[in-house]
Amino acid sequence: MFRKKDKSAEEAPEEDLDDGNYTQFDLTIDQIDISLSFRKWLSGKGIIDNCSLRGVRGVVDRTHVYWKPGDSALNYKNIHRPGDWEISDFRMQDLLVTMHNPNNFRSFDISVYNCELPLFRKNWLFFDILNGRHINGCYDGALFTIDRVQTTDDFRGERQIGGEVEEYRKVPTHRSRQEIDLTNKTVTRLRIDNLPLEHLNGGMKGPFGWIHKGTVDMIGDVIVPENASTEPATLRDVFKYYTSSEKNESYDAPFIMDFYLRLNNPKASVPLFSNELSYVNSALIRPIVGYINSRKTFIPIYCRVYKQLKDFDGSWTVYDSLLMDDLSVGVYNSFVEYLSDEQFQREKLRKVGFWSLQFMIQLILWSLSAV
Repeated sequence: MFRKKDKSAEEAPEEDLDDGNYTQFDLTIDQIDISLSFRKWLSGKGIIDNCSLRGVRGVVDRTHVYWKPGDSALNYKNIHRPGDWEISDFRMQDLLVTMHNPNNFRSFDISVYNCELPLFRKNWLFFDILNGRHINGCYDGALFTIDRVQTTDDFRGERQIGGEVEEYRKVPTHRSRQEIDLTNKTVTRLRIDNLPLEHLNGGMKGPFGWIHKGTVDMIGDVIVPENASTEPATLRDVFKYYTSSEKNESYDAPFIMDFYLRLNNPKASVPLFSNELSYVNSALIRPIVGYINSRKTFIPIYCRVYKQLKDFDGSWTVYDSLLMDDLSVGVYNSFVEYLSDEQFQREKLRKVGFWSLQFMIQLILWSLSAV
């Protein structure tokens, strides 16, 4: 028996196969309190106004996530659409989830004891977390906090911890020692202690990728102008953009992060292929690795990162905002500065020692001639 082919079925496009390349969440929530706003819903900002979560438990499965060769994290940024939620007040308490990771990386627990965000938006998720009012928790046994601060101390307290830091010479750089006017600026401090370095150097280039053992303590001061606008541009903004000499000044307001990092008992190895390091002079690889391995206790590092607010548009992680790449470059520059400073000190000591020896010989010869 012959049957006529279904033309519609023949012309129907084949459905994409589910490759499972995404993160899966299996969560249970004890209590959810929300308030709705139809005014926000009509304006395209979602219907949820306030949200409060309590007692979150579950599993986050990323074992099937993989990255294609040459793929960029920028390709996975969120694209803003009308209706994306913008929660005016977000609070969460008592969260505990287990993270399963790809590439046979061990599983670990993530806890959030308390979280208060004055603004939580889908399109600016990572930026709003960095500017949270208060967040504290535990990441794989490492305690972390995010708090608003009124004054900054340029990490002077951290630099005085232990005798090694007291002997640490401050190297002036072209940007890192400039004072910042904090008028009309919001400062948020991020801190995490005793974080295993394996969470930072997996697949990373530069000094972070070279270090294969140790822990890290990090402090970051995020400085953002209070009047910096992250709202989508309106027709009035577009007109102002093309008529003003300083185009899009509020949208391009600088994001500054003062970053203090302390590597505890680090061990590093020289990369096999230097072409993996696009921004690193291969001639400095071995001296930097030798510098890292010569420090038996810890290495204090300070750097400053400048970014534009538009880099966080649609960003959900530290990778698609390119903040991790900027921090890696800043850490590398700090290593180079410290290494150059030590070489300068050795050369200066060598010259002073040679001058002292020459003066001593002249003094001895003068004494002999006097006799």
